[in-house]
Amino acid sequence: MKILKYVFLLGMIFSQFDWVDDGLAIRQGVHIEWQRTADIDEIGNLIFGWSDTREGGRDVYVQKTNQSGDKLWGENGIVVVQSLGRQEDPILMADGSGGAYVIWVDYKDEPEDGDIYAQYISSDGTLQWPVEGVGLATMPGKQVAPNMCSDGQGGAYVIWKDLTVSSYGHIYG
Repeated sequence: MKILKYVFLLGMIFSQFDWVDDGLAIRQGVHIEWQRTADIDEIGNLIFGWSDTREGGRDVYVQKTNQSGDKLWGENGIVVVQSLGRQEDPILMADGSGGAYVIWVDYKDEPEDGDIYAQYISSDGTLQWPVEGVGLATMPGKQVAPNMCSDGQGGAYVIWKDLTVSSYGHIYG
């Protein structure tokens, strides 16, 4: 038994792992990255989403990396939405086919309240819906706290809190 332990420890000492020291930089720069989110696709690629200010306003970006750490959607990722006002609090979910759904709170029409928007990105990083996204909750008043889960068939269910009815709000989807 002692010999087995020594062989195991010796094997661990001389093993090599293909990991990058200190991790892989997905996004670097002088701009602040807010609200990070990620999911893994069906073959082990990681899809990341975040909000940052590289173009002045706060916008949502995504990046996909394979298991070797190669950036699959360009060096700096792709923009999910770039619009007036703030786009923040992204939530990302892989679609089961290499793409992803992204939802966020968008303040372009209501600077103090916000609306809920969504975008679908195919496995090659192409936006599938209009460049401004699809408005899921665009009525006057405050819609916040989006969340999302898979429908089990390549689609998504989305919920959010609507605070127009009271300070506690109602949940919609």
